[in-house]
Amino acid sequence: MPFPRTVLVAVVVASAPVVAQEDDASLPPPFPFPDFEGHAEVWHGATTGIDEQRFAVIGSRTEWAALWREHDANAKPPAVDFRNNLVLCVCNPAGFPNGFRVDKIARGALASDQFSYNVVLAAQPKHPTEPGNVFEFVRVPRTRFDFRIFATNGEKPQRIARVESVPASSRAVAIEKRAHELLDVQVREPARKEATIAALVALGEPARPVLNAVCAKDRKGDVFLAIEVLQRRLAESVAGHEVRTAEVAIERALAAVKARAKFHGEPWWIGTVVRCEKGVWCVKSQGTWMVSSGMKEASQEDLDVRVALRAEDGKVLACDIERGPLFRGNGK
Repeated sequence: MPFPRTVLVAVVVASAPVVAQEDDASLPPPFPFPDFEGHAEVWHGATTGIDEQRFAVIGSRTEWAALWREHDANAKPPAVDFRNNLVLCVCNPAGFPNGFRVDKIARGALASDQFSYNVVLAAQPKHPTEPGNVFEFVRVPRTRFDFRIFATNGEKPQRIARVESVPASSRAVAIEKRAHELLDVQVREPARKEATIAALVALGEPARPVLNAVCAKDRKGDVFLAIEVLQRRLAESVAGHEVRTAEVAIERALAAVKARAKFHGEPWWIGTVVRCEKGVWCVKSQGTWMVSSGMKEASQEDLDVRVALRAEDGKVLACDIERGPLFRGNGK
């Protein structure tokens, strides 16, 4: 929801941010943030050459061309910038006789799914003349997180699939095997926890699918140990020069907000949406202290923020911060 604007941090044009009042004639034009509503780009329809149930994440032009050839051999695939984007593909999911739609894609909010994106499929109502969707291809920001796919048809969502964002590699087999060995040793020797974490972190990205499986409870193991490893991997990525994934863009964007907006404690960030267009990452999020137990923190106004970062070097191009009531009802 829109907030009354109280703070606007202008586009960064020098080493220090320029702060201006809204009625100041020197205020630069607003940064052209993208539309954060809905999906960035989606292709859907009632017919496809893919006749089986399929869930996939496409991360290259070669993969995209091959999938589109299966889908429609008589058409060229749409252009997608795979440097900063992926395509999530859902075809013929079971349990949707009248068609489906990808209702929501959101980063998990629980400890066990904070390094995953939850995808919710919703049923389409029966139409008297038009058939519903049997496929949806959704462009999403590039990420290393996995996608957990849930189906809902008026009931509690049920997980029906889980897809890794990075395809398995034959070269990673030995590393995944080593990750399995380390996790099994940790179960037998819990006192080795810190050494196990360090060893798993050192294995790098090829170990991620094993850790994702533990977090999703698709494999036995210490969930909190897997989370700690993934957190350290993310911290290493954030420390890098470029912004290559959505999760790094989010961390850098919220760090920019903290540097510019003075507040106490750590707000609960919700409704975070990421877009990447023409080499610029744009992040929108809302922060609230509704769940804070500290009086000083809970008395603060909520935040509605939008941040733009340049992909090549992470430079903050814009940081728009608004304050106001988010969950407090009638502005109280």
